[in-house]
Parts: sequence; C-alpha cells; structure tokens
Amino acid sequence: MRIVVAGIVGGIVMFVWGAVGHIFLGVGEAGIKTLPDAKEAAVVAAMKANINESGLYFMPGMDMSRSPSAEEMAAWTAKYEAGPTVFLVYSTSGETTMSPRQLGIEFASNVLAALVGAFMLSWSVPSFGKRVALATPVEQLSQTLGQLLDAKLTIEHIYDF
Repeated sequence: MRIVVAGIVGGIVMFVWGAVGHIFLGVGEAGIKTLPDAKEAAVVAAMKANINESGLYFMPGMDMSRSPSAEEMAAWTAKYEAGPTVFLVYSTSGETTMSPRQLGIEFASNVLAALVGAFMLSWSVPSFGKRVALATPVEQLSQTLGQLLDAKLTIEHIYDF
C-alpha cells in the first residue's frame, strides 16, 4: 500500500512540477520555434492544399511498403543530405488547447510513470542511500514510459483509432 501511495503522490508531484516548468520556467517552449505570421499563413495554406489526411509525416519521403532499390536509396539519401528534412505531426482539424482530456491524460501518465518508478525502487536494495541513488535513472525510465503513453494517445487521436 505504501508503494501505491508513493506512486500516486509522486504522480501528483510530477504533474504539478510539469505545470510549474511549463507555466513559469518556459520549459514547454524550449527548443520550439515559430514562424512569423505571414510565413506561417503561407505554410499552412500549402499544407491544407497538399495534405489531406491527419498523420505523422517525414520528408523527404520514401515508399516504406517495400524495400527500396540501391538507386532509390541513393536518391533518397541525396535528398536527405541536401535538406530540408521535416518531421511533422499533422492534424487536419484543430482541437481545444489544454482540454480536460489532455490534462487528464497527462495526469494519468504522470501517475503511471511514478507508480512504475515506485515499484522498481521497492524491488531494489533496502538501503535508503542506494534507493536515492537509483531514483534518478528509474524516474527517467518511468517518465519515458509516461511520454510513450502520451505519444500513443496522441497518435490514436490523429488516426482516430
């Protein structure tokens, strides 16, 4: 029971810390770039005109339903090396920002990640100091599991599974 309580409390702490990091520390914007309004409008117009389905896109593209020939692979490699390259999560319809569903998924994934971390630490050596030393990599692993859950749910939303 202590492990479950620790996992739930840990999930709450992770959720609150995530909110603090995004709202007050700018973690949510780190590394993300935006386009000026005029350029964004042109890119959005081009995407609307050329992409008809929500999905995960990678450019330059390659037909992954079969093995490419050596010539096709060489041509793709040349295009990739010349750039630009794009990794795009595209949704043809908008969605509400910070919806209760999104926050609920984030909270649930944080609790799940903390529960995994708590269970893993409970199976480790009994010494408090050694458990503390293990906490960081274990929490990173459990946080990764939570992020994978977030990604899975996001992809399910895009593909309407």
